[in-house]
Amino acid sequence: MHCGLTSFRINAHKDPRELGKQLLNNYQINTAPIPEYNGIRVAPGLYSSKADMRSLAVAIKDIANKLG
Repeated sequence: MHCGLTSFRINAHKDPRELGKQLLNNYQINTAPIPEYNGIRVAPGLYSSKADMRSLAVAIKDIANKLG
């Protein structure tokens, strides 16, 4: 696994701070909200595993599906 930064948004979710809280509280995923871009920044590190990345993908999909 390599280090890097990426950002994303869920178009149906209008508040990145609230999305960040959901990811932390419900999925134990720490992120950085970027309100001016209505997005979320994630920074997988050298010690992030493939399972960590799968957990992030599952959380994003779960939240997006709940929003319709």
